Amino acid sequence: MSSNYVLIWDWDGTLVDSLDYKYGDIWDKVFLGEPERVKIVKDFIKTSKGKGVNRYGLIKHTLLNTGLPELAELSDELFKKHSLITKYVNRYDQLSKFQIEEELFLLAGVKDMLERLQITGYSMYIISGGGTDNSLQNMAESLGIRKYFRDILGFGGVGTRLISFGKRENFDRLIKIEQNFNPSNCIIIGDGETDLQFANDVGCRFIGIANEWNKWQVDNTNIVSSVTDVEKLINP
Repeated sequence: MSSNYVLIWDWDGTLVDSLDYKYGDIWDKVFLGEPERVKIVKDFIKTSKGKGVNRYGLIKHTLLNTGLPELAELSDELFKKHSLITKYVNRYDQLSKFQIEEELFLLAGVKDMLERLQITGYSMYIISGGGTDNSLQNMAESLGIRKYFRDILGFGGVGTRLISFGKRENFDRLIKIEQNFNPSNCIIIGDGETDLQFANDVGCRFIGIANEWNKWQVDNTNIVSSVTDVEKLINP
């Protein structure tokens, strides 16, 4: 492929092994002493819809199903500012920040692969619900891969929807950065149903990475077993 191609990468489970902090026991501490809410959020995470929302969406679903239906009437921005939501989100952020700093690492072969793709001339971005722009950029910097990406776009800013990752909004930001952008020259790489839907919505090719959460079947055409196999599909 020529160097005018754009590659859009997901973060969690695609470039880094940080899924456990979202799916693991962090919720026992976020909803400390509230076993009903812990069970609801953990059950929701196991569903395709639950895997496709950020921390606000997970907390909102849990509270709506445990006696607080009035929260559904709040706008996204009012929901974010609600004192109960602020308490849970701050608790989640503190716990996940510590866990990420202690446990976050690149998946095997990622750095060398990104180096080769950059040399080839691909314009690369990260679009993810794994954190804000700044937090994702700082994590990428600490892992030594920030230099490979033209920009890294997260979620959580004013106007970003709560229940989705805001990937479509970030795609619009990307288009403003890229000149003469053509969706047919773009590949989105991810490991979730939201990534696949995102690619379909914007008209880009999708390459998926199978893992224990999505249960996708590897076909080595559109779905691969390892992130480093993506390079073979991009540069056959």
